[in-house]
Amino acid sequence: MAWYLYTSGLVKLVAPKPEPEALRGWLGSRPESLATSDLARTEFRRARPRWRRWRARSSTP
Repeated sequence: MAWYLYTSGLVKLVAPKPEPEALRGWLGSRPESLATSDLARTEFRRARPRWRRWRARSSTP
């Protein structure tokens, strides 16, 4: 069996919020593999620059 991750789940794995730790812990406790779609990979690549801009803005005093 494989666990399917939507784009929002992939983004949460790199986002600086409390949810990623819970998601990482849950995924780490599963022996099954992870799967996603080609569309999710494309959406993730498009979301990364937006997330980096958001992170840069939120880290400035």
